[in-house]
Amino acid sequence: MTTLQKTKMSIPIAGMTCSACVFHVEKAIQSTSGISTTVVSLGTESAIIEYDEKSSTLQNVANEISNAGYEVVKQSLMLSIENKKQSELNQNISEILEAVPGILSVESNTSSNQVLITFIPGSITQSDIHIPLENSGYYVKSNPAEYHSTLTQIEFLKRTKEINELKRKVTVGLSLGSLIMVLMYLPFTTITLSKFQLELILLILASPVQFWIGGSFYRLSWIALRNRTSNMNTLVVLGTTTAYIYSTLITFFPDIFMNTLITQQSGMYLKHNTSTYFEASTLIITFVLLGKLMETIARGKTSTTIQKLLEMRSLNANVLVDNEEKCIEIEKISVGDIVLVRPGEKIPLDGQVIHGITSVDESTLTGESIPVEKFLDTMVYGGTINQTGTFTFRVIETTQGSIISQIISMIEIAQSSKAPIQNLTDRVASYFVPTIISISFLTFLGWYIWGPEPNFNTGMLNAINVLVISCPCALGLATPTAIIAGIGQGAKRGILIRNAQTLEMLSCIDLVAIDKTGTITDGNAKVTNILVDDIEENELIRISASVEQASEHPLKLPLIEAAKTRNLSLHQVTNFQAFPGLGISADINQQKIILGNDAIMSKNKITLEKFDETEQLLAAGKTLVYVAINNSLKGIIGISDNPKPFAEKSLSSLKKLGVDLMLISGDNLFAARHIGNKVGINNESIIANATPNEKVSIIQQLQNNGQSVSMVGDGLNDAAALVQANVGIALSTGSDITIDSGDIVLPNGDISKIPEAVILSRLTMRTIKQNLLWAFGYNLALVPLAAGVLYLFLQFFPDTSIPNGPLRYIFGVEGFMNPILAALAMAFSSVSVVLNSLRLNNNSKKYN
Repeated sequence: MTTLQKTKMSIPIAGMTCSACVFHVEKAIQSTSGISTTVVSLGTESAIIEYDEKSSTLQNVANEISNAGYEVVKQSLMLSIENKKQSELNQNISEILEAVPGILSVESNTSSNQVLITFIPGSITQSDIHIPLENSGYYVKSNPAEYHSTLTQIEFLKRTKEINELKRKVTVGLSLGSLIMVLMYLPFTTITLSKFQLELILLILASPVQFWIGGSFYRLSWIALRNRTSNMNTLVVLGTTTAYIYSTLITFFPDIFMNTLITQQSGMYLKHNTSTYFEASTLIITFVLLGKLMETIARGKTSTTIQKLLEMRSLNANVLVDNEEKCIEIEKISVGDIVLVRPGEKIPLDGQVIHGITSVDESTLTGESIPVEKFLDTMVYGGTINQTGTFTFRVIETTQGSIISQIISMIEIAQSSKAPIQNLTDRVASYFVPTIISISFLTFLGWYIWGPEPNFNTGMLNAINVLVISCPCALGLATPTAIIAGIGQGAKRGILIRNAQTLEMLSCIDLVAIDKTGTITDGNAKVTNILVDDIEENELIRISASVEQASEHPLKLPLIEAAKTRNLSLHQVTNFQAFPGLGISADINQQKIILGNDAIMSKNKITLEKFDETEQLLAAGKTLVYVAINNSLKGIIGISDNPKPFAEKSLSSLKKLGVDLMLISGDNLFAARHIGNKVGINNESIIANATPNEKVSIIQQLQNNGQSVSMVGDGLNDAAALVQANVGIALSTGSDITIDSGDIVLPNGDISKIPEAVILSRLTMRTIKQNLLWAFGYNLALVPLAAGVLYLFLQFFPDTSIPNGPLRYIFGVEGFMNPILAALAMAFSSVSVVLNSLRLNNNSKKYN
């Protein structure tokens, strides 16, 4: 069977304004052959796709998105190719570059030996381009800084450009709209113009607003119509064009129409000298764009976390080449290179210290502000800041594989993901605009047939109100903006959340199962007792540490440390094997060594009754490591560990949140209870001697009983249990930061972040529900008012009237809404949703 080559790509998309747009983009992408998964986010204005390179190309996807009326954001880069003939440039270059994932098109200029590539921002690096070309015999010149634009940076630049453009249009629109309003409401006694001359001037002033400032609405609604769809732009175009065309006709053919309704309904508040609605069409467009401007500015603040991480990346590094320091572009540094870092400098890449002692600020990765000491053989990470000493390190990861790049990618993908609660919004959004258009049409017919005189004007204005006031944007932004803010806030606090589904699921967790060793305990375990039989203590430690070298279990650290303290050299081992939940085995000098718990000894039929002190060690809460040589027990090593400083407080916080606790450990019952009782977990909630498979079974049983379970572990030995749990929370141990191990990753291994994560998830879900309640409630309440329901109410209760003040300004005397204020309401409805989501960034006290 042939395995399909799947490629994952994040594509920035411009032009989406509501959930209907998201639906249309998803439909367009999915119509392309070879697409296996598609996730489109309005919040990040991007699509994450997975596709088969043999069945489809990115250019095909981009074409389908363009045909649907939206734009793929692209980046171009000029390459200079040297020392090759023009014919070779034509034939080979395009083939080589088009095979690089992320490149959309390649154009070569044989006369200047230059190649223009167009690609998805953030999808390629300098090495992606240079290596295949150089391997084919070409020499390439390009600016390395051009490659470092990620999706977030491009989005930032695009948003800045959009904000500036919107500011310009809103300024012009408000100026022209204000002038129109002044001219319309000036008494005829103060102006020397005829009614026709005045209306002609208003037409001239309104036209640039309608067709230049509002041009994007026409363009996007036309594309939507061409694709047999509709969106927010459709509503704005229908409403404003109706007002504009009506006003234009009444300017040149005034006898066709009766006196306008606005004169009747506005009373003392809206009297003016003309029968046109140019002020309505002009200010509706302007206020909608004003709302878009405020929304764009606010949305930019939801993803500041990634921007801050991007600022921590370096473009160059000081590399030691033949003992000489050279400043080299980060893309040209290879694994194994030696890099020099001075105090105050950013660490450019991930690596291992080979000389020097220093302290490093790792808060960009872990959220922990306390500096971390670094010395020989410890890990350092790109994007962190060296503080006190000069040191050198050996590079172990290039820029693409660095932890900070993985974190940025993880956050970008997570912020683009959809929470299950968003499915309801998407379903509603797909019918929203057609429904509103239908309601608007029925509103016009109803008032035209049964409404008060002048019935045509009554129907037209109320129909415009319905079109203008309804807001699909608020529905579309309700969920993604909260997800973006929540995941960004988590990353800022050292809580890496893999996707929106995890965030939603965590808010429903009612039980946290937690591992002991390296999770509750501080990882500074010490060898406290050594029992031997026919072997020296030093030799027992030497053998144990030698076998443990290849192990991934946290208990290897105290054994290796004990060997170092005693200055013991380690043996070479062969045939190493790990038995999860039991122990390990290996050969040393043709002797079979087995290390582990009592279960692995029993499995190998090794007698354990040699030492009388065993029960005393167990009663003291020691973790016991049994050591057997050639199936004969030779010793027992007692290891003592202590809970992390804030473990008890953190678990107590979880209890206060209504979350039950369970300790599931592979250690013996005495050791598990010894630690569990110290942190407030009672004996009934402690399970010991659990193998990895048994941990999975325990979680399955809890889930079968109706509980939503989160498992907290180290991501290595507890990997299967983390996958089985509704939410797997992986703690990085020691100096190793791993982000691929759980639904949520805590890079600094701090379990105090667990209650913070639960609080964050609940706050985020509460914000989403508030947003949805507002978005649905806004439309359900205001669309009927825009349609003129208040007029009917006043007819049924003739003794009731609209009081003087703001309400009369909005609804006039008879209860019909002012279209300009309908536009204002629509503009600020989506802004309110975004601002509510931004409150997640200002709730610091609630996390404590």
